[in-house]
Amino acid sequence: MADEICEILSKLLLPNIQMRLTFNSITNYITIPITSLTFYQYSLNDLWQLFKYIPMLKYLHLETLDDRSYINNRLDPADIYALHLQQLVVDYSKCSFEIYRLLLKQTPNLKILTINIEYESDIIDDVRWQNLIESSLQHLDIFNFIFVIRIDDIILTKVHQFQNDFWHKYHHWYVNYEFNSFHAIFYTISYLKNGYNLKPNMKRSHGFTLMNNSKVFKNVTDLFLFMDVLNENYEYYFQNITSLTLYQDSMLFKELMILINNNNKKINLSNRFKLLLTYLILNIKNTCYIISSTILLQILKKAQKLTLISFVIKNELCQYFS
Repeated sequence: MADEICEILSKLLLPNIQMRLTFNSITNYITIPITSLTFYQYSLNDLWQLFKYIPMLKYLHLETLDDRSYINNRLDPADIYALHLQQLVVDYSKCSFEIYRLLLKQTPNLKILTINIEYESDIIDDVRWQNLIESSLQHLDIFNFIFVIRIDDIILTKVHQFQNDFWHKYHHWYVNYEFNSFHAIFYTISYLKNGYNLKPNMKRSHGFTLMNNSKVFKNVTDLFLFMDVLNENYEYYFQNITSLTLYQDSMLFKELMILINNNNKKINLSNRFKLLLTYLILNIKNTCYIISSTILLQILKKAQKLTLISFVIKNELCQYFS
């Protein structure tokens, strides 16, 4: 039955298709003319099968790439190449560099690579990435990534990764490095995700100034500000935010008022956004602190296109309008 279905599909001109594929049930070597695919979760061994039965694939989007096929540091070898694949997107993975090396060796004509990898320390190695790109990805034009790893002493030796001529001069790929007490993040400019968490005590690499500051977070529409984050002299610029969420801290709102009165130098609040004032009542177990009406008024004056304000507790609303 599976062979019959695949044979029928192979005769149809379907550039895009939604289906559940189980390659283990396919006994005959029948190819399917699909050029664009999106999967929720996939492993490297699954991809070998995918490349075999869908050789014309040009665009592949994996919401999650897992490493369940990586057992005892051994993977099934494969001489199957995705010769037509031009764009690969991986939204989330915890795969090591070795898994990505094995995968990308099979995609020699890739032009656009977008990946998000978390908590794999060996992924922060610009020399290995450079060698892989020069040997296996010679047609790569756009490389977007976010690498998140746990902070430790070793990370101090990696702060200058991705900052040499190979990245800047030859490819015009610019990478920022940020860290706090818990984790470090390396990301290409412009930052990929729509949401950004501006956490306290974040330190940033000096390479940040290599590009126009307005380009760094141009994709960010949802901004989350955490406790005491504005105590530092950050020079972040968010020109396209549509949602601002403020997290618990009595000093945060005072700092925000100062920031707003500073000619919008650091955070642009003039665009259309909804302001989510979360955790307005602080230290609930001991004392109650609500931001003053004056501060709220200053925020509203700078947000003339405001469409929504959300309060956690009804009493808070009464406090401002009583």
